[in-house]
Amino acid sequence: MSFAHSYYFAFAEIEYKPTEKRIEATLTASIHEMEDVFKSKKLVKKHLEGMSHSKENLKKIEAELGADFYLVLNGEKVLLKLLDFECTLEGKINFYLYRDEIVLPKEASFLVFKTLMKAYENQQNKASLIIGDHRQTIVFLKNSEKQKINL
Repeated sequence: MSFAHSYYFAFAEIEYKPTEKRIEATLTASIHEMEDVFKSKKLVKKHLEGMSHSKENLKKIEAELGADFYLVLNGEKVLLKLLDFECTLEGKINFYLYRDEIVLPKEASFLVFKTLMKAYENQQNKASLIIGDHRQTIVFLKNSEKQKINL
């Protein structure tokens, strides 16, 4: 017997390291939901747990993640690079992302986090941004996929 759940969540923790001019992020979601989306786009045939971490596969996943999870700095879309991913025993997948040579602007910056929202009507995402001692938590819903980052 299987039980469907009506609410879906993805989480991201994004840290900006100003001295290194680097952003590091971990995006966490359900393996099952990510597999369904990846299968529908022919990115994975069976299961993410058994997927090779080849450069080619990482590039495909990076492109898919980048369509729905990115920064907007100085009015320009800034994609993060996928370092690797890890499947946990709890049924989650962690994507480890980064971007070097980033200087956060003083004017309005935004985060777009619409991962899984096209596939799941009740998808809700939450991001924690860490910049030095400053921490901001943002909730993303279907009608609020793009949120301002308060620096």
